[in-house]
Amino acid sequence: TGNYSADNGLGSPSNATLSGADPTVVNLTFGSQFTNGTTYQLTVSNIEDLAGNAIAIVTEPFTYIVPSPAGLRDVVINEFMCDPTPFVGLADAEFVEVFNTSQNFIDLTGWKIGDASSFGTIGSHVIGPNEYAVLISTTDEALFSFVPNSVTVTSFPSLNNSGDDIILQDANEVVIDQLTYDLSWYGDEDKEDGGYTIEQINPFASCINASNWSGSEDPNGGTPSVQNSVYDDTPDTEGPSFSGIEIIDADTIRLTATETLGTIAVSNVTINPIIGVNSTTLVSPSNQQVDIAFDAPLDSGVVYTLTITGVSDCEGNAQTADTTLEFVVPFTADSGSFAINEVLFNPYTG
Repeated sequence: TGNYSADNGLGSPSNATLSGADPTVVNLTFGSQFTNGTTYQLTVSNIEDLAGNAIAIVTEPFTYIVPSPAGLRDVVINEFMCDPTPFVGLADAEFVEVFNTSQNFIDLTGWKIGDASSFGTIGSHVIGPNEYAVLISTTDEALFSFVPNSVTVTSFPSLNNSGDDIILQDANEVVIDQLTYDLSWYGDEDKEDGGYTIEQINPFASCINASNWSGSEDPNGGTPSVQNSVYDDTPDTEGPSFSGIEIIDADTIRLTATETLGTIAVSNVTINPIIGVNSTTLVSPSNQQVDIAFDAPLDSGVVYTLTITGVSDCEGNAQTADTTLEFVVPFTADSGSFAINEVLFNPYTG
């Protein structure tokens, strides 16, 4: 036991035993338990082989890690490159960066990353608290040799430039995080042409909001494996509001909120002229829209006033004021309802 010593308070082991199956292996038992996530330095000295040749003093590190299971958004999708062309400063390849928001070590081995049409399998990697991992295709490994904590994915999904889903599942295919993005998430028309990542502003938010994402402001076009250029962990304290109505069919409308909603019940909705509200259904996966079904069909040509009260976002922030919106179900045009009324067939040049 005196030939071995470890730092961080471990000292020499209480027992050192040669393995019966393989005498090149020594099993060491220490008197103190290892601390999860701690890296130790083991020093070995004066060990001799069967011929009496002594080893030089050698120091080797080892890290003790006990992974924990992950819950919803313990690991978040934090940045992604869906359109790497034209080149700005990063590798000409797609990637998805994930970030561990928990205080646990989490084993990503065998997890799945997917889009709306396919999933790939993440290779062996343990991600520590507040650490990043950059998920890349196995064919792009050389392109990301400069990026710390890059992890290969077999059958990496091809992300659409103009909009797609990104879904992170654990090894049991339980969804840990997911989002549905579109070009508006860049918040900058110039960046929509490609070469820039889309970064999450506050990775510690409880849920996904389009307003929590922005095109990267880094001159290289993104920040793989380091803190996002748009990072701001200021908590969301504003309640939701509602911005528009879409008529789905004769008795259903779709209401769009400014952020992801928590829950919305029939009791939160009133309409005038009065019609009974049959159901309210959040539209997944973003939960930023809600389908409101009525007990009877809506009448064409009637101006309806819809009032939403007492609704909270997914962070638990309630509306600061009621939202009132007006809408009309249009008539279907018939022959003669419209007339061609004016024609310019020979515009003046210039």
